[in-house]
Amino acid sequence: MRRHQIWLRTTLGVAVAAMALGFAAIPAGAQGQAAQAPPREKFSVTFVSVKPDMIAEFEHFMVTETNPALVKGGLKVREVWQTGTFGDPAQYVIVTQIDNFAMYDSPLAIERALGKDGAQAWRMRAGKFLNSVRVQAVETRPDLSWMGSMTGPPNLAVVTSVHVAMGHNADFENFLKTQLLPLIKQSGIAGYWVNQTMFGGDPNEYVTLALHANYAEIDKGPPAARVIGMEAYQKLLASVPPGTIVSLERSVARFRPDLSIVPAEAPK
Repeated sequence: MRRHQIWLRTTLGVAVAAMALGFAAIPAGAQGQAAQAPPREKFSVTFVSVKPDMIAEFEHFMVTETNPALVKGGLKVREVWQTGTFGDPAQYVIVTQIDNFAMYDSPLAIERALGKDGAQAWRMRAGKFLNSVRVQAVETRPDLSWMGSMTGPPNLAVVTSVHVAMGHNADFENFLKTQLLPLIKQSGIAGYWVNQTMFGGDPNEYVTLALHANYAEIDKGPPAARVIGMEAYQKLLASVPPGTIVSLERSVARFRPDLSIVPAEAPK
């Protein structure tokens, strides 16, 4: 899972999804699920809550100042997602790859481009648009995911944040891998990605992303229910061991290529 898994490995407050929702990276042109799951990768997921009356100014600042500086500082990929219709429309999720945690011991891209004083001035300008900022580190779970046949980023994702009870991770992962995932692979959706929170949030949080081409596809119902019917799907959910899941939160996220930094060789 290389570059394009970043496309929504998040949970958009979602936490993006969010991350998280993080999102999470298929090579350009890759298709299908490999026989053996790729290694896990790590991503930084920044949840940005923008003042509702300053959304246009925030997006202009991102395109005209932030992204050019990040590119100058050497950043290759930065993907931006926004809540789509259902959820907080003033929330954005920004995803970048973590090569290793040692990278945080050195100046990051914005400071490499602008210098220490320039980066501080940039933060002050950015701050006037924002209500809050929160950063998480998430890890991809390719062993629980299905990469599908996508060769570019999806338009939409249904993002589900699942908080699992302490000590029940194995129960949840076994259900996902053996019961739910085989049905999802038959459902016709573009892909199904799973991340797990590492730092900055609940380490027992999993974020699942069901990828869709448009809202009309969501009308078909949950992916697994499309295969076995809604009644059987409800019975399947009831088979999750009692006490496994503490809470669920679901939203819709849309990719914003106009606000993102995407390599020239990647599909747009």
